[in-house]
Amino acid sequence: MLYSNEGILKALDIELNVHNKLPDIIVYSKEHNTLFAIESVTSVGPVEEKRKTEIEEIFEHSGKPVKCITAFLDRAAFGKFSRVLAWGTFAWIAEEPEHLIRFNGPYH
Repeated sequence: MLYSNEGILKALDIELNVHNKLPDIIVYSKEHNTLFAIESVTSVGPVEEKRKTEIEEIFEHSGKPVKCITAFLDRAAFGKFSRVLAWGTFAWIAEEPEHLIRFNGPYH
């Protein structure tokens, strides 16, 4: 199921192809001029290096920086996957929503 705001996509010059492996959620921050690609670990798994590259390729023509985030329900779920998360990505844990964990790496 795909919901997209066509007006925003057009304004950002982003074309989504349903054949691409789209992230679960795509958010644009006008304030930071940044795209956030959010993957729920319960749907397709965490953002590992291969997945990070796939997401970056989807948005490479947008000219916008892309931040990849893996969303977890709790710390136990985070613990199961923390060793495979790609460098330069983020982890968000629902039971502690005010925090974001950054896996230091190339940051743009």
